[in-house]
Amino acid sequence: MLDWKIMEEIAIRMDPNLKDQFHYESAEEIFDEIREYAPIMAGMNRERLDTPEALHWPCPSVDDPCQPLMHKEKFAHPHGFGMFQAIEHTGPVEKPDDEYPLLLTTTRILFHYHAAMTRRCETLDNEVKTGFIEINTEDANELGILNNEIVKASSRRGQIEIPARVTNDIKKGIVNIPMHFTECAANMLTNSDSFDPKSKMVELKACAIKIEKIEE
Repeated sequence: MLDWKIMEEIAIRMDPNLKDQFHYESAEEIFDEIREYAPIMAGMNRERLDTPEALHWPCPSVDDPCQPLMHKEKFAHPHGFGMFQAIEHTGPVEKPDDEYPLLLTTTRILFHYHAAMTRRCETLDNEVKTGFIEINTEDANELGILNNEIVKASSRRGQIEIPARVTNDIKKGIVNIPMHFTECAANMLTNSDSFDPKSKMVELKACAIKIEKIEE
């Protein structure tokens, strides 16, 4: 089933009253509606998308060349200036303590963008087959953890079992987990109850955790 049909099925099952709003017969119809409500994409019709021509937004009309650079002469605001706002830095809501003494960060790695896509590519998947937790050599020695040993990583929200990667490339007191791997998912540990006050994004990139050896 096509992705847009799946979204339609989900929406209607959640609220049958939405059925009349889903009148699409093709992805092109959906994109045409997007073009109608998003003027910066109005010039990107199906005919242009089917050619080798590179299209860049803003592209307000079908005869617009769609310049690859934005704001060449002025910003889109009526006065032509960009709007900038200084933001005070705030650290993670959850900081390490005696119970959870390590600060976890989550990152992407070179071979995976999003696992649902890149792990389907055999070449990319063969480069990095599963997740790992990077831990500083001193921290690993204090905990008696060996390189490639399966350890238990826990936070106030959950726990996972994951291979340890002992390295001096990460600072003492900090550990890192790539976010791509469902079998040792970093977001089982991270803080989903705290939101950025401006963007309302969930704070999924840092939290306090502990690492333990798995008893045999």
